[in-house]
Amino acid sequence: MRKKSIYRSIAFSLAMALFVFLIGFQILPLSYNESSIIDQTDLQAMRAQRIAKDALILSYRPNGEHAQAISELQNTLPAWERQQAWLQQNVRNPDIQTLLDQAQPDYQALDTAARQLLAHPTDQTQMVIILQHERNYSLLMNQISSLVQERAQAINSDLVIFQVAITVAIIVLVILLMVLSRQPKPVPIKKEETT
Repeated sequence: MRKKSIYRSIAFSLAMALFVFLIGFQILPLSYNESSIIDQTDLQAMRAQRIAKDALILSYRPNGEHAQAISELQNTLPAWERQQAWLQQNVRNPDIQTLLDQAQPDYQALDTAARQLLAHPTDQTQMVIILQHERNYSLLMNQISSLVQERAQAINSDLVIFQVAITVAIIVLVILLMVLSRQPKPVPIKKEETT
């Protein structure tokens, strides 16, 4: 009987540990910043395209549309610079970091040309520089987004497998606890007949 009590304690402790572990697996995806990286790289590509659009407006559209393009550039550039710095600081994966490093020259050329364009809105050279670098920068940001999405899906698949395995282990332990907790039925003692 003492042995059964020890087995029950071990099974219960193990079930509780696995349950806590399962809760940890539920919380784990919240600690990854993959979704933030995907969002920011997609936004960075859109911002680069917006910068190129504004450069074209300043070069080819009537002066009446210039004020809006300049205003949009003034609003876009700080967010674009801030998010590029955030990406550089928060990416830990070497493959993604390599792509970010490859995008850096295009980013710097775009940023410098856009700043110059704000100072001199009719500078055609800056418009040409922006158009030369925007496409490559946007493509690299889209590649980063795709790579991060693939990694996140692979991690999620692994987490699901681990969660199913832990859940099965908990179910087995609960069944074992039920079996160990069963009290044996007392065997009725038969009275001997007297003759």
